[in-house]
Amino acid sequence: MTQYDHIEYNDAGKITNMDDLQRMVNKARQINFTPGELRGLILLQRNALRRGNYNLSEKYGDEAEKLAQAENNNYALGLIQLNKACVAIELGLLSEAKNILKSNSYGEKMANIADRNIYLSNSYMLLAGIHSKLGVKDSVLFYNKKSLDVIESNPIKILTDYQKIRYYYLEIFQLMNLGLRYTFHPKKPRLDLAEFYFKKALGFSVTHPKYFKLCDIEVYESVSAFYYEKKDYHKSIEFSQKVLELERKKKKPEERLAAYENIKKRL
Repeated sequence: MTQYDHIEYNDAGKITNMDDLQRMVNKARQINFTPGELRGLILLQRNALRRGNYNLSEKYGDEAEKLAQAENNNYALGLIQLNKACVAIELGLLSEAKNILKSNSYGEKMANIADRNIYLSNSYMLLAGIHSKLGVKDSVLFYNKKSLDVIESNPIKILTDYQKIRYYYLEIFQLMNLGLRYTFHPKKPRLDLAEFYFKKALGFSVTHPKYFKLCDIEVYESVSAFYYEKKDYHKSIEFSQKVLELERKKKKPEERLAAYENIKKRL
């Protein structure tokens, strides 16, 4: 499964080549390697979702679900449900998405504590996103905190390489989200708390650079916005420039445009 781990690392927050994934699924089928086929189908479901092809995402999700049910694989079933919730969110079906996420039927059945915590942290992160769309700011903060708390409760020493990818991505991303929530809270902005979370997120660039790369552009962009709010324009420009440097390597034009706009505003 090392090849899938490599794809998961490079796929975090991005879009993977669908043809490559389909070839891996086909190969797994040919040799009756069900875990590989199932993992590939879930990746295809997620990538179709990211491409905005919700019908195709549903197709792959249904295929994966039948296989996961036959294998009694509750972790896989949980991932499939998370992807289906994401489709519902994208289609504006927020009540349906909330029902999927709050049912938690698969999470409770996961024997592996790390798998369960990763699943729950993902669920809470999506619930925070739903409440953000609904404009319920206190609930956004509540679910962001729950997401961070549950992922940080994982015993790191027992994590597999695959689990570490998801663990660090979720932790860094939620630290960033909490920094943003406290920076831009409409009623109770707390720049001191925001800075605490942002510094903790940035710390991973030194202690765990391999995993920090999973969301480095997003973190730097958020930190730039924070320092702008704090009126520390020098630091704000510094982090926007970091975004530009990374974007040249990662080819994210929307991030480049935002960074140029940020620098322009701060000069």
